Amino acid sequence: MVILNPHVIEAANVSRAWLKAIQYLLDCGGECFNLVAHIKRPTELDPPIHSAYRRLISGHGLLTLKQVTYTIFPRSLYLSSGRNGDKLFETYNRSNGVYERLQRKYKRRFGWGSYFRRMTCYPASGGPRNQLKDIIDMLQCRARICKGAYTISIQVPGVDGRRTRGGPCLNYIALQLDSPRVLNMLAVYRSHDFIERAYGNYLGLAHLMEFLCEQIDYSMGTLTCLSSRASIGNLGGRASWPTISELRAFVGDLDCHEDV
Repeated sequence: MVILNPHVIEAANVSRAWLKAIQYLLDCGGECFNLVAHIKRPTELDPPIHSAYRRLISGHGLLTLKQVTYTIFPRSLYLSSGRNGDKLFETYNRSNGVYERLQRKYKRRFGWGSYFRRMTCYPASGGPRNQLKDIIDMLQCRARICKGAYTISIQVPGVDGRRTRGGPCLNYIALQLDSPRVLNMLAVYRSHDFIERAYGNYLGLAHLMEFLCEQIDYSMGTLTCLSSRASIGNLGGRASWPTISELRAFVGDLDCHEDV
């Protein structure tokens, strides 16, 4: 029986949050509901865990970290744009821009779009909306800031809900603002693969937080990620996938019980 009771993981960084999640999933049979990861320093990595994870996914021919993180936030494009938000949005979304080129190259993977595309070109009734720019403009211009009023929607009601698989697993992102000028983030996933996706998802969300903080002159707070369903199983039927025994050995070689 799948565990329904919420389980909260607190960790210093992305690497240790992911490792603790893998340990918990191994202990409860490979899947659970309501897994919460609370990451105190989102842009920080644990080098041994990070390197070991990259070797793990490379050895099984899985998606690279850049391929996963880029769907949430294209950090290399942002850096090459001189950390200019408007230039980033234009380069990514323009006709024959980065998004369209990626969609042509990886047509199957970009069937519904990408998370960053939904954040910056959301299909609203009055025309596409750049949710990130709207939030940045509001936070730059408003004298009174509401601490829990800023949400980034990913799923499109009536469209994505029909896709039981192959659609966006990230539902929405909520920004939680604290004083003095601290940005925290909550991300909610309907279903979460912890082998090929979750590590890169955590890292991509951290890069998105970093971007927003730079644009609005806020300090980075914590990242919290709720996975409605979390799994280490091979749901996609991939030819090469880590076995349970391999994952147990992987976790056993690393220390996941540090003081956070």
